[in-house]
Parts: sequence; structure tokens; C-alpha cells
Amino acid sequence: MTRPGQRAMARLLPDDAPGRAVALEVLRGGGIVAMPTDTVYGVGVALDAPDGLARLFAAKNRPLDRAIVLLVAHMEQAASVGVISPVARLLAERFWPGGLTLVLAQAPGAVLPAALTGGAGTIGVRVPDHDCPRELARALGPLPVTSANLSGQPEARDAAGVLEQLGERIELVLDGGLARGGTPSTVVDCSGELPRVLREGAIEAGRLVEALETAFMGDRGSRDVAKSRAVRAVGVEAAVAAAKRLAERVAVGGDYESPDFWAFLLGAEFGRGDPELGWDFLCRVTEAVSDERALSLIGASQLKDFCWVAGPAFIDRIEERARTHPRFRAALSEVWPGRGTIPAEIYARIRRASGRGETQPDDARPGLDI
Repeated sequence: MTRPGQRAMARLLPDDAPGRAVALEVLRGGGIVAMPTDTVYGVGVALDAPDGLARLFAAKNRPLDRAIVLLVAHMEQAASVGVISPVARLLAERFWPGGLTLVLAQAPGAVLPAALTGGAGTIGVRVPDHDCPRELARALGPLPVTSANLSGQPEARDAAGVLEQLGERIELVLDGGLARGGTPSTVVDCSGELPRVLREGAIEAGRLVEALETAFMGDRGSRDVAKSRAVRAVGVEAAVAAAKRLAERVAVGGDYESPDFWAFLLGAEFGRGDPELGWDFLCRVTEAVSDERALSLIGASQLKDFCWVAGPAFIDRIEERARTHPRFRAALSEVWPGRGTIPAEIYARIRRASGRGETQPDDARPGLDI
């Protein structure tokens, strides 16, 4: 029984066809509905509901300056509210439905409440890998959804958790069992000329680099420049973390034939397109990797390649780094075993090749033989 002044507890229905039909009625009537998603439970309101966003913020005690993402059913819906650039389209085709949120410039003619966007000229959109929010969005249009919890409190992974925090603040909870939970979505800002990773999440940096490299290849045609732009978009720290994870996984499993491993071996080649970026990457990754076998892989592949692609301008820096940083020296010793430095004959060959504008011949490359 509801006491005077106390709001009624939200209705609880299974996440099935009848339950979703009721959810659509509630949303069309301006109510707030909690639902399962591919990560945690979310809570949403119809975009055109009068004062709907204000009530959604109030239900969560959410600060008004924090934007809310729109969950959409498909890319066409995303295009109705945001400008989908060629890079954004490639990322969406690669990772939707799934854990990727794209921040897009608002589409011309799209009328979006300032409360939704935090006052910015951009909007975050995502196609979730769960039927429930996609079906609701397909029927209603882009759906503002945020996590179903009070701001600052743990995210709800089941209907009971939603009722505990928001039960008296919303109208309906669709019970889809235990949500998968885990990592929140990766957020990529595609509103400018160069995409920027705002948050690494469900989509790892290595996969983003690979996808962005493909996108930039179509734009500029140079693999080295494309990889450099991709690494800058993802961020060097995230790229180092991805390389560390992959090197250690391959070192333990010995899966040298995997496509991921061969993509990793090309990691230093963006040094040809942006040597300073390549140098920064290698200095960081040799310090980050703790597994000795993984450090061997980095030395025998990425550092070996960098010695050639960056040319003589970096030789002094390479040798100084080897003198002052034991882990870098250990990686370099994998290129030329027992030396921990660049042999004089190799130094001379690098200088000659650089003077003629040549790259290292495949049959002359020292290092790992697999």
C-alpha cells in the first residue's frame, strides 16, 4: 500500500513482446522506462516527451550539464540526428551493433534539446547489441538512455537493482534477467576533421587503430601516414596499452600465425610517416611490458623496423636510450643478440640506404626469424 506523499513503486514486467508493448505505451505517454541493454540496465524517456528529459535527470539526480547518449535502431536513425562522416560510417559498419558510441556533429535541421547535448553542438549515438532498446528505438525514434542508477551509485545489472535505486522515481522496469555488464562503450568523437578517442572501453585501442588505419588509407593512400593518424586519434597511451596486451598474449600463447600478431609487427612502421610519434611509442612500450618474452617480440620486430624506417637521425637517440634504460637495451639486444647497441656495419648500411632514399631490403633485415 502506498503511503500519503509516497510515489508508487514502478511496475515490473518481463522483457518480452507484451512487456515491450506496454513500455511503448508508457514512453509515448511521457513515462520513464528502465530496460536491459548490452552492458547494464538503462533508463530512458521518449525524445519528444514534454519535460521528459528534465524528469529523467531529476529521477537520477543527474547534473544538468552532462549529456545523454541516444540509442538508435540502425545507422539511418543515427543520420537523422548527426552528421556521419566517412570515418564515422566505417567505424559504425565495423562495430555496430556493439560497444561503440560515436559523437557526431548535429545534423542540419535536427532539433535536439540543450539538456540532451549538454549545450554542445554534438550528439552521442550508439546502436546497442540488445534487441530491447533497438526495438523501442525502431518504434519511437532515437531514444535518450542513460544508466539506470542514481548518479554516483553502482550501475544496476538486474531489475532488482533498478527497483532498489529508482523504483519510486520511474514508471516501468522491463526485467531481462542479469545484464552482461562489463566495460562501458568506447567513445569516439567524429565531429571534427580527425577523430579522437574520448574513452577507451568495450572496443580496444588496437581494434580502433586497425579500423581507423583502413579509413585513412582510403583518404590519403599512404599506409604509414594512415597508421600515424590512427595512433594519434586513439592516443599513444592507449596504443601502448594495446600493444602490451597483444605482445604478452602472443608471447604466452605462441600464436605467431594469428592475423593480430602480424598487424602488431607493423606497429613501428608508422615511424616512417611520423618518426617522433614512432619513437615516443617505442620508448613507452619497452618500459610498459613486463613479460621478458613479450619484450623480446617488441625488440625483434618493432624496434628492429624502427631502426631502419627512422634512419640515421635517430641512431644517437637509440643508443643513448639503450645506455640509460635497461629495458630498452634488453629489447635492442634482441635485434642484434649480445650487443645492446647498433653494430657499426648496420649503422653504415642505414646511412647509405637513407642517403639513397631506400628502405631496408627484406632479405637484409636483422632480428627475429620466425
